[in-house]
Amino acid sequence: ELKKAIADVSLVGDFVKFSADNERLLLTAESDVSSASVEFSRTSEAVIDFDVKEPSAATFDTSMLEKMVKAGSALADVVTLEFSTNKPIKLDFRLPYEGKLIFYLAPRVEAE
Repeated sequence: ELKKAIADVSLVGDFVKFSADNERLLLTAESDVSSASVEFSRTSEAVIDFDVKEPSAATFDTSMLEKMVKAGSALADVVTLEFSTNKPIKLDFRLPYEGKLIFYLAPRVEAE
């Protein structure tokens, strides 16, 4: 599901904003002519566990995320996402035989 969601929003923009609150994870992308969003509610079948300590949002490069998720999903069915406002995202893929594949990606932070 995550692989498809990132692919969908990457059609619209070069960056995807991850935002989470107690009820949902929202991926959004915008361009001059369109926008796209994909929502994962805490009760979604694609979500195994949902733990939000505080509402957070961060923006990441879609092409890098696509590469990471493509590599990880070829080896694992489940990924754990961890992110915080304007902090790197962690993609943790659990592999067979207690293996792990972990990616970190720095956020896009705009100067104020």
